Amino acid sequence: MYQDRGRVTSQRASRTAEFMALFRALESVRRPVSARLFDDRFARGFLRPSLRAVVDVSRVPVVGRAVAAYIDRRWPGARSSGIARTRLIDDLVEEALRDGIAQLVILGAGFDCLYLSFTLLQLGIGLWANNAWVVAMLVPTLVLMSYGVIAREERYMEQKFGDEYRRYQAAVRRWI
Repeated sequence: MYQDRGRVTSQRASRTAEFMALFRALESVRRPVSARLFDDRFARGFLRPSLRAVVDVSRVPVVGRAVAAYIDRRWPGARSSGIARTRLIDDLVEEALRDGIAQLVILGAGFDCLYLSFTLLQLGIGLWANNAWVVAMLVPTLVLMSYGVIAREERYMEQKFGDEYRRYQAAVRRWI
């Protein structure tokens, strides 16, 4: 998916995708090699030139540690959770391949997790601020998300993936 001022384009990766690729690329050049959780030789190719340069200079151990420390201070948990999730997914895929899996579909965290998180955040802010209006606005927010946003995305996914998506939809819950 690509983004340019909030619009989908073919010119630039979304920041989330690009930073996940950065975290993967940084892990793949970490020294010593035995300390790496994985080696993703493709991640660097998804980066814009300035972030490729960051990965290249991070091959120097002291620079790599400094870059990781900066990222961890700037965005606590983002790099470490991305790396851990990557390792978990890699392990699960390898296990499934050993077991003779015929097809693999990876759907990321998903939009619905985002909506659940947003809803819980709104509830938390309302309770923390002791503001009944913020809490009460959860009802219209949920209606808007369920019927305006999620339903539209589900129609798109059905059109794009057909029966495969309908089977997926029947097997999983919408919100959790």
